Amino acid sequence: MYNALITDIDGTVAAIGTDGSDISEHTRQIVSRAISKGKRITCATGRGWPSSKPVIQRLGLIDPCIIEGGSCIINPESEEILWEVQLDEMASSAILSIFKRLATDNVYIKSTSDKSRLPLAQVTNVTGSNRIIYLLGVDAQTAELVVNEVNNTGFAVAHKTTPSWYGPQLTDVHVTNPDGTKEHAIEQWLSMMKVNKSETIGLGDSENDLPLFKSVGLRIAVDNAHDNLKAQADHIVAAYDKGGLDQAISTYLL
Repeated sequence: MYNALITDIDGTVAAIGTDGSDISEHTRQIVSRAISKGKRITCATGRGWPSSKPVIQRLGLIDPCIIEGGSCIINPESEEILWEVQLDEMASSAILSIFKRLATDNVYIKSTSDKSRLPLAQVTNVTGSNRIIYLLGVDAQTAELVVNEVNNTGFAVAHKTTPSWYGPQLTDVHVTNPDGTKEHAIEQWLSMMKVNKSETIGLGDSENDLPLFKSVGLRIAVDNAHDNLKAQADHIVAAYDKGGLDQAISTYLL
C-alpha cells in the first residue's frame, strides 16, 4: 500500500511557468480526497517559493514542500523553512565563473540571494550563500557542458530540466550543494513525516526528477516526460494536461 505521493510541478501537474490556474477542479478534488483519507501529498520542485506558492495553494497541499531543487523544505502554511542546504559564497562565485566560461551572454541567471532573472552578461558576482543557482535558457549542448563541469567540482551538483521556461527547445540548469538534491530532501521529508520509502510514490517529467526517483518506492512518469526519465519509471501515466496526476493518485495512492 502506498501512503504518500511526491510530485514535481512544471510539466508534471501544471504547464511550465504557470501559477497553477491551469490545474483543474477535478485534480483539486482528487488531491483533497486523498488528503482527507490520510494520504500525504507534497511536491519536489526546482521552483523557488514565490512561484511555487500559488501552485501549492491551488493544489491544497498542507504537508511540508520541497523547493529549489531539493535544497529547501518549507511549511506551506506558515512559510517557515524546516530544512535547507546551501552553497557558500566561494562556491557560488565558482559556479558563476563556469557559467561565464561556457554559456553565452544572452542566457539568464538567478539565485536564492538574487531572485531577479538577469542576462548572464549583466551579472558580475553572486553574493552570499545560495541554496540554488539557476542558468536559464541554454541550448542542449551548453547545458551538458555546464552540468559536467559543475559535477566535476565536488562542491556542487547540477541537473538539467527540459524544456526551459524560456522555450521548448532550450534547457535550464539547476545547481545546488551535493547534499541539497531532491533525493536528499525526500530522505529528510520521509523522516519528518514518518513515512517509509517503500510506501512512497514519485511523479515527474524531467531529468532533474531522476534524484526524486532514487528516494521513492514507486516511480511514475507522465507521458510527456523526458525519455531518460521514462526509462527509469515503473509506470507511465497520462500527460500532465491529460490528468496524469489524477491517474497516479486514483490508481496507485487510493
